[in-house]
Amino acid sequence: MYKKHYIFLTGTIYDVGGAQIYLRNKSKYLRENGWIVYIFSYRYGNRIVISELQNYHNQIIRELKYFPVVFSEKNVNETKKKIVEKLEITKNERENDTLIIESHQVSTSLWGEIIAQRLKCKHISYLLYEVYAKQSNHILKYLDFKHSRKELYGITKKSLDILFDGYKQIEESKKYFFSAKISNVVTNDTNEFVENLQRSDFNIGCLSRLDKPFILTLIDEVVLFAKKNSNKNFLLVIVGDGYNRKAIKKIHTKTKYSENITLKMPGAMYPIPKKFFLLMDIFFGVAGAAYICAQNGGLTVTVDVNSHKPIGYLGYDTLNTIYKQGGSRYDRIFNVLEDIFIRKNKPDINNFKREFFDASFTDYRKEYDRHMKLIASSTQKKEYYPINFDISAQGELQFIKIMVKLLGMIFVNRLHKLYYKLTILWKRLYV
Repeated sequence: MYKKHYIFLTGTIYDVGGAQIYLRNKSKYLRENGWIVYIFSYRYGNRIVISELQNYHNQIIRELKYFPVVFSEKNVNETKKKIVEKLEITKNERENDTLIIESHQVSTSLWGEIIAQRLKCKHISYLLYEVYAKQSNHILKYLDFKHSRKELYGITKKSLDILFDGYKQIEESKKYFFSAKISNVVTNDTNEFVENLQRSDFNIGCLSRLDKPFILTLIDEVVLFAKKNSNKNFLLVIVGDGYNRKAIKKIHTKTKYSENITLKMPGAMYPIPKKFFLLMDIFFGVAGAAYICAQNGGLTVTVDVNSHKPIGYLGYDTLNTIYKQGGSRYDRIFNVLEDIFIRKNKPDINNFKREFFDASFTDYRKEYDRHMKLIASSTQKKEYYPINFDISAQGELQFIKIMVKLLGMIFVNRLHKLYYKLTILWKRLYV
């Protein structure tokens, strides 16, 4: 009997974010439909919060973080062999079973193409980015190849336009994207942190990774508003975790001297008590986290991931959670706070588009049915891009290549593990 194997190449299974919840949901969906699931990642973290991902703790491959071209051919072959051996798929199964690789970053996409060529299987790239870094022409040519085969997807219909900006224009019918439904992260149960939250004059909430760039803008705006309203007390709660130690330190530094701001950062929380969303006066957020806040009763302002300016009230005057399209009544977050807390100008709850959220947060299985249909409609002819482009003009990649050559990947891995251990220790002591 033939089997079905689905292989994820992703950033991390540690902590909690949209990617981890997506992995949890889609892997569950796949297993329910008879697939054998593998998840390979490259980043460590505090802890694996989502229990369904704990079985993949021994499938962390540090090399996946880097473009394959920084390694020697021997290193690349060793990494390929390491992953293929962990799959435990026989040669006969590779020839007769259904195998699909799904990658989530540019680096894992390049590795996915190499491994797919080895296994002679389908490889799709679902780039879980809100903000795209500028890519070299070498990378864009590769991604163009994947796009031409309908094997490249963004997180919104606008994503591929941004990715290929200045390189090519994309027809409307070819703006491929997947949606990652994350409707099952809220519980009616409570926890000690939520029960101990105290009421302040103004309660402001945020559900996000701590290292997302808009967070520091939010902090600056809240600090400025608190300074101009020094007779009021503020409770600022940011639920989430992050890997950027400097960004987390800046959050504390920016609020340290604001005597009327109480900052609470409980770290990753899964699932999240519904009561939390009812304790905040207003939330600020992006992407799926903003949807969760709004769907569960939190008045939510979405923020453009590039400009960090308010898009609007989610479910009232906007349905956008990532990119600002057209005008907005607010130029900055400070203006939102002024409108809400000083002018008492809140949207009318009767105008909330509940039907939109009901439609968007249906069972995630229906959306993943759509994923699989799109994959099935992609080019089925087995062709792979040669991942052997020149990196001589790319300084960072060249530096990593030299480091690996001089020190060896084992030593580079140890440095990264030490870095994450020190980061975790620092957060425990500082936070």
